[in-house]
Amino acid sequence: MSNDIIGNDGSIIKLIAIESDIETLQVEVEILNNHHHNYEKWLGKALEDGGYEIAGTTSPDFDGSYYKVDDLNAKSAYANKDGTGSLWWDGIDSWIVSASQGVLGTDYFKRTNASAIGAYTNEGSATGTVTGADIADEEHVADRMGPGILEFTLTAGNETWGPWIQILGADDTPIQVGKTKHDDHRVLVTDTTSTNPFIIQFITGESAGFAAKLLIEDFDEIPYKSATNNNDSGISDIINKRLDSGEKCWMRTCAIGANAPTLKLYIGIHEYVL
Repeated sequence: MSNDIIGNDGSIIKLIAIESDIETLQVEVEILNNHHHNYEKWLGKALEDGGYEIAGTTSPDFDGSYYKVDDLNAKSAYANKDGTGSLWWDGIDSWIVSASQGVLGTDYFKRTNASAIGAYTNEGSATGTVTGADIADEEHVADRMGPGILEFTLTAGNETWGPWIQILGADDTPIQVGKTKHDDHRVLVTDTTSTNPFIIQFITGESAGFAAKLLIEDFDEIPYKSATNNNDSGISDIINKRLDSGEKCWMRTCAIGANAPTLKLYIGIHEYVL
């Protein structure tokens, strides 16, 4: 749509309203709001790395990655991420996949073996060709900060970089339903064994690709220095790129003038819709 306005000097001013531009601006404002108004989540080392992958269930549908949530009958008990299935030891001779921990229900899957890995039989009217398998350790490495959740521990070398420590696995994000992006936002150092300056590096993706990323400087890093070998420096911010949910993240550290000092820390992340 176009309208002409006559200026004081007789010039013609054309006003052009393009609805698509207005819609684009509204979308950009929404994206900006999503970037700046999201909750922060704090994470530490998972209570138990790895878990089990249950696949092949048809009815009920209990497929998914199962992680430790409790102890039952002197063994670990597991649940899938959306809470629809439970994997647990019956205290006698079998692993059970059912809707609720410790409750068989009418339809469930059973494996009579000391190991949860292998084939399961269908019980009741349950259907499917069900197997249990190990989850790779890199899939789940972080749990929400809280009672019993320890810090990630980074160990430096002798004035060189220590090993990469994974801080996010493929199944650790999204935390909030509907989020598709995240970034590493802050670290909280709770303890360090040196007052020497540390450098902390952050890298993403599969470990096989680290060498190529380091070569082109595709990583983030921040300095950290404690005055009294504890958390007196407080929380440190990270300026990190936005990542797809499920992308793996890692850290390593180097201490200037020190051999093998350690840092213990929690990681804070932001999640976004877009």
